[in-house]
Order: sequence, then structure tokens, then C-alpha cells
Amino acid sequence: MNRKNAFYPFLFPVNFLANWASTLFSTVAVVTLIAPQATGQTQLLELSCPEQQKLLTQAAIGLEYPSESDYPLSYFRFSQIGSFPTASTFAYLVRSREPAIQINAEEFFQKATRIYPGMSQQQILTAKRFKVLEAALKANYTQLTIYRIGTVEVYIYIAGINSCGLTGLQTVEIET
Repeated sequence: MNRKNAFYPFLFPVNFLANWASTLFSTVAVVTLIAPQATGQTQLLELSCPEQQKLLTQAAIGLEYPSESDYPLSYFRFSQIGSFPTASTFAYLVRSREPAIQINAEEFFQKATRIYPGMSQQQILTAKRFKVLEAALKANYTQLTIYRIGTVEVYIYIAGINSCGLTGLQTVEIET
């Protein structure tokens, strides 16, 4: 091993711990903000558009949708849209010519939040974090829908309507 790479093994744990701590504190902040909604209350959060973006982005930090290739979740916004478009219209909005479908949000989160016997601690933590994400989304929207665009490389949009327009989180799922 040359001197240039001599300290590399010591950097990994520091970076890992910094990322883990950031994720933990973001999750704690989100849970604190949405705790009343998670207990069954139906009152929506009244957040400005930047606050909503920050909440959803924090809830998604370090979270990847489980598939053959894990991708992060990122925020999207169409401020001029005030109702849910059809799946084909949504595909046009995101400039895709791939086939599109619209599914129930419960179906989507059922896969991501289910805990099975034999799962690793990391998989269980991810499932629980998706439960927090689901609560954050439900605290911002009266109704959620999922748009799936594509066949093998499927672009997923978790979408809701509120005063900010059609907003939510997007990710990619690989299906072969």
C-alpha cells in the first residue's frame, strides 16, 4: 500500500458515521413534526412550499426504494397542476413516451413497509423509514397516487395535490 492510500481505511468509518448521524437526525426531525398525524389525526400540515419540500426531502434522505438497483428519492413539483392528471398526461408532463399507469399509494407502500422474518437489521430500518415517509406524505396531502412510467427502468412518482400544486417524490425501480 502506498502512502497516498494509507489513510483511506480510516475515512470510511468517519464518512459512514456522518451519513448515519445525518439520516438519524433528519428522521427524528420529521417524526417530531408529523407525530400527531401518525397517531391517526387527520389534520394536514400547513406548510409553505419550501417548508414542504424540506420536510419531504428530509424524510427521504438516505432512503432508497428497494429493487434490483436502489435509487434515492428526490422532490418534484408542478406548481400549475391542481388535480391529478391521467397516467398518460402525467407521462407527457415528465416528457416520457414510455407506457404509464396510475396505482394506489397503499399498494406502493405495502411493498416498501412490510417486514418479513429473516430480514436484516438494515432492511427492517429501511421499512420503518418508509413508514415515516408515508406518514410525512399523508401529513401533506389529502390524497396520494403513484405514477409508474416505463417497463424495465420504471420511473415512480409518489404524487399529491395541495396548495403547492402537484408535488411529491420520485425514484426509479429496476424490474427485469
